[in-house]
Amino acid sequence: MTALVRDATASGGELRRIGAAATVEQLDGDFDFVLDAVGGEVFGLAIEHLAAYGLLVNVGTPSHDATVTFRASRLDRATGAAIRTLNLPDELVRHASGAADLRRLCELVLDGRLDPQIGHEASWREIADAIDALLTRRVGGKVVLHVD
Repeated sequence: MTALVRDATASGGELRRIGAAATVEQLDGDFDFVLDAVGGEVFGLAIEHLAAYGLLVNVGTPSHDATVTFRASRLDRATGAAIRTLNLPDELVRHASGAADLRRLCELVLDGRLDPQIGHEASWREIADAIDALLTRRVGGKVVLHVD
């Protein structure tokens, strides 16, 4: 597994701990499977690095009206490649599985089989700092706010 990151030095150790074989700041080569959780420019870049018959799954976009650009010739040479998007609210309604899925995720965390990658914890009263940390990408994981 290869992880595309903004700063390989800062992120490499943690990502290798959870299974990344490599952390890179720019993509080289083509990939059979790409999971894009960023969207926008990164989504466009991922499209350009799909291998023939590869699959790209997008689970994150910066906004609903974001424009994604890519070089069409890079996708054209990836014969049979596919792009799928996952809109979580739609999927939860479609499968009516929200409560069961959340229960399963909580069980996995409690059993120590799923690491939620919490990068910042604070009181909900410090929400402005938490939002700023997310927007400026100073957090390398989830933000958890405690209701106290």
